[in-house]
Amino acid sequence: MKIRFLPVCVLLALLLTGCGHAAPETTAPTLPETQAAATQPTQTSQPETLPTETQPTEEHFLLTFAGDCTFGSNPTNYYAESGFIKTVGDDYAYPFANVIDYFAGDEFSMVNLEGPLCDEGNPMQKKHVFHGPTAYVNCLTENSIEAVTVANNHSMDYGANGYASTLAALERECARQGKTHRVIVMADLGDLREGFWDKDELVEVCARVERELSHVHLAGIGVNLTCYGSTKPTPEKMHELLALRRRIEARIGRTLEVASGGATSSFTLVHWGTMPEGIDHLRIGEAILLGKDLQVDWGIRDMDYLQMDALTLRAEVIEVKDKPTYPIGEFAIDAFGRKPVYEDRGVRRRAILALGRADVGELESLIPREPGLTVIGGSSDHCIVDVEDCPRHLEVGDVVEFSLCYSHMLYATARSDMRINFKHIQEAE
Repeated sequence: MKIRFLPVCVLLALLLTGCGHAAPETTAPTLPETQAAATQPTQTSQPETLPTETQPTEEHFLLTFAGDCTFGSNPTNYYAESGFIKTVGDDYAYPFANVIDYFAGDEFSMVNLEGPLCDEGNPMQKKHVFHGPTAYVNCLTENSIEAVTVANNHSMDYGANGYASTLAALERECARQGKTHRVIVMADLGDLREGFWDKDELVEVCARVERELSHVHLAGIGVNLTCYGSTKPTPEKMHELLALRRRIEARIGRTLEVASGGATSSFTLVHWGTMPEGIDHLRIGEAILLGKDLQVDWGIRDMDYLQMDALTLRAEVIEVKDKPTYPIGEFAIDAFGRKPVYEDRGVRRRAILALGRADVGELESLIPREPGLTVIGGSSDHCIVDVEDCPRHLEVGDVVEFSLCYSHMLYATARSDMRINFKHIQEAE
């Protein structure tokens, strides 16, 4: 039976399997040689019985974290025949039918609720706006999901009313199950993604959660930076968040447990020792899974304690030919509506990999681990690489490896036909 955890933090951004640590081994101290000889029992003495030290039993537990879950569509196709609402109807088990075994088989499951649950209201003026009916809270409860995060760029798609409706729907379901759900309310400090821009409105919503929603516990406030507006985390931004924390604490008459200062980009302040006291929570994902953004893109060279080889993309060679490097004929546009610029380097050896933009997004930014291999481009299901300078003579059937950027990981892990192997599980078997 799955263990239900009641107070839970809703802003973790990790995918992990947890394991309890056994206590370190202890050994009896070695006596000096002379002392050991003096303490040896004689033939008539009884040997001393020493107490047996028992080691604690190692415990294993499984936590499951899933990404964006959008229970609705843009207003223009909300009730379209092929839309989410028409497809799901009141079959609340449908959205997670293919992964329910994972959720049901762990101790704790959490997803990112990408969009409000509300039955009325007006959408915000933005390109993509999502929401689902409040009844779709059952898509969570009927699929063994214990917690959600609402800290994302679609929680405010229907404004403060839609956000409040989502919290109210969670409150009703928590009351029905006799649980308490912890939330972190987001403030927008300039990156212009999710969160309250009007800080007075933020304080009022927090006060309402504290006063009216007995089964929704206000754990704290948070901010997101860099992801959309490229806004750099700074000590000044963190002090803005702490000032809001103090305002809310004064209004509700108690201390908040959490001030969540951002994601991977905010870890730079921890690394440099400039994170203000009082920021006690970060939602780190990329730095743990890839470790590339800060070391490579930000150029922070002394952060090499972050591993960059946790994920490996492997692709099979399906064609190897010597071909010209400049297309022949009149130019139009490519499959994605672009007009690429080509360089004429004469005839060179090329390979095609069974991999495309549909699998990883932008191919050109893939990071080859094969010496001498260069990614030239590709289409939805083909990746074209130059292998002229590869020391290894690649042939059809060979496999080449790549390191990933965040966008590649995002695409690849969302594909249902992308085979994912967990190395530590294979070694254990």
